[in-house]
Amino acid sequence: MKQQTFAVPRSARPRSWSLRILSISIFGILFFTLFPYWLDLSVKPAGNRSPFLLGEGLRFGGPLHTSLNMLLFLPFGFALSRFTAARRWSISNSLLAALIAGGMFSYAIEFTQIYIPSRDSAWDDVFSNTAGAVVGMAVGLMLGDFVFRKLSSWERLIESRSSVRGIFVVAVAYFAVWLAASAPLQRQAKLAGWQDRSYLAINDNSLGDEQWSGKVLHFEIWDRPVSERFENGASESAAELAAQQPGLVAEYDSSTMTANRIWTLESAVPLVARRSPRQSSSGSQQIAGNVWWISDTPLRALAESVQQRNQLGIHIDLIPHRGAGGEGTIIALADRAGRTSFSMKQEGTAVVISLATGLDTGHSGLLLRIPGVFADNTRRSIVYNYDGARATLYVDGRRRGGQYYLSPGAALVHKFIRIKTQELVAYSVLYASLIFIPIGASLAFASRKASPAEWPMNVYLALAILLPPVILESVLVWVSRARPSASQLVLSTVLTAGGMLWMNLDRPALSN
Repeated sequence: MKQQTFAVPRSARPRSWSLRILSISIFGILFFTLFPYWLDLSVKPAGNRSPFLLGEGLRFGGPLHTSLNMLLFLPFGFALSRFTAARRWSISNSLLAALIAGGMFSYAIEFTQIYIPSRDSAWDDVFSNTAGAVVGMAVGLMLGDFVFRKLSSWERLIESRSSVRGIFVVAVAYFAVWLAASAPLQRQAKLAGWQDRSYLAINDNSLGDEQWSGKVLHFEIWDRPVSERFENGASESAAELAAQQPGLVAEYDSSTMTANRIWTLESAVPLVARRSPRQSSSGSQQIAGNVWWISDTPLRALAESVQQRNQLGIHIDLIPHRGAGGEGTIIALADRAGRTSFSMKQEGTAVVISLATGLDTGHSGLLLRIPGVFADNTRRSIVYNYDGARATLYVDGRRRGGQYYLSPGAALVHKFIRIKTQELVAYSVLYASLIFIPIGASLAFASRKASPAEWPMNVYLALAILLPPVILESVLVWVSRARPSASQLVLSTVLTAGGMLWMNLDRPALSN
């Protein structure tokens, strides 16, 4: 009897995991080392060092810092072991390859970090990263064959026992869980802690050690983001803008006959002069810069209106008398106990803004700090907007600074550790990755079972990639009242497609 042979079906063949582990390790390394993901090429290393010498020498941040740096590069070396094993390289050559690849990759990251605000670079990070890649290579040479075979067998088992309908049900259920969690997480970014007994103070030093030296010419407070025309430097008056775009809840102008009053929703509230705590109470002479002004009564209606709408717009024209040496609070909304709803300060050339939300009650350090704003006796027009989730700053009609986005990811991380302003973008990317990369990976199994000729299945896959980001963004906009974000939609869609491509990255192989 003639022996028959059967080809192993494509879907039943084992798939190598080497490229998948390598790609996800590179993604993880870049994710954790390059946020906030924007470069400032004007930065120069300290001491006029060459950037090729990196920013610092050896600093040795401690055992934990070194261990985390090694752990970050361990999967990178582990994945490389499959490529050296396939080429039957010797152990010494394989370890040398990990040493070179890990060292070059880490050096490129540390070099890039020189030009990333809030990041630094040092040679000890290169050494610990490289050591992690070498350790990962050694582990891969010893255990890689076993681990990769197990991963492939589990993948074949899942693929053989799943149906297209079952895959879609699992993906929908997974997304539904995250969607249900996203709404309450986003609510934590709402304006909170806005005291109904908050007073508005100008040129205040009760919140800091320094008295601000300068003059506030004019400001408005809105219970929504300021008009785009106003952001871009249009010349309309506040009254004209209020008629076109309602929401003006307070106004002050030093050039009018009522310069000692603030117009608010309640009425014209008098401003009361206060002496600096550092000035002797017996002194009869008022020295410029040693007097600050505070509203005679708390601005209850203003606080209620802003917090109810969950939005804020601030426009202020001012002249700082000191640039790089200036310090102090310019304007603030705070109660008698010092609990601050909003404050704008000068720290050298930088403007620093604090906003009380459910994620930042004034103690978590979520400060928007933009350098290079103030100069000696130079008038500045500053517009600050918070749309319910995102804060933006404009100086003289030009947008300044990076992204300030209180995402569900920030709220999730806030449950475990103290969140930081410079990491807000990373929290958003991390949250979207946790949702959409697994969805894309599950859709990869469905794509394997679908024939290219089955056009309805291709339509379903396309909708599964495009619809979840739109649904999630719609829910977040509904909760926060923020504007829809095209960048978030693109990010989520790319992560879904990326998860799908990642799961299908390695070709089927008859052996692994």
